[in-house]
Amino acid sequence: MKKFLTTLCLSSSLVIQQAYILGCKTDNKEDISKQKVEFVNNLLKQEIFEKKLRFNNIEEIINKIKEITSSLDYLHFDNKEDIKQDDILAKIKIDTVSNKEFKILISYYKSYKSNGKFIFDDTYYYSFSFQILKKLQYIDNIFVEKDSIENTIDNSIADLKITNYNLIEDIYLTPIENKDQFDIFGVEDKKDYAIVHVFMKKIVDNQSKITKFILSASNAKNTLVISVNNIYGMTKSK
Repeated sequence: MKKFLTTLCLSSSLVIQQAYILGCKTDNKEDISKQKVEFVNNLLKQEIFEKKLRFNNIEEIINKIKEITSSLDYLHFDNKEDIKQDDILAKIKIDTVSNKEFKILISYYKSYKSNGKFIFDDTYYYSFSFQILKKLQYIDNIFVEKDSIENTIDNSIADLKITNYNLIEDIYLTPIENKDQFDIFGVEDKKDYAIVHVFMKKIVDNQSKITKFILSASNAKNTLVISVNNIYGMTKSK
């Protein structure tokens, strides 16, 4: 899946995170069990997805899910005894989809009464899937193709290629000189490498300016100084 994010914040220190896909399917039955499932899903989204938590392995993910939902006495993770009406069973399947992500699929099963006691249905009636980030090892260096880039007269974007992006968690790009020339930036993930699209504002008085940035990453020890020569909006010479 191709991921392209454009940050719409004008903060001096901007963070780019991975994109996620959230999906579910249901039989659309409006019942108490469904409401409980939706509550669980929203809770997991808030505590894992929205907080952009990272995990080392599958066991950590399962333990975190159980920790987050520990107060919900109607939620079961195994088909044990003491099942009550409107209880739900959650079966978790986790796959590694890349060196950066896990894919989680949670299938929910409703309880129903059979021979005087409640048991869980054999067929799931609701599923929820999402992708979360792996915790990556610290690296010594961020590698770029070149640390001096330029846009064009007609295009505000200057492109910076990070050649070891497959080893990097989050990218930070902080302007330190001529900050007023900087607009926003986004990251296009190419799996093995990434293109950081740096959007600059139009120049004033037909004078090009060089804006300097600090490029850093959440799991990299070094930082780099990146120079962007902004000529966007310059009058074409005759």
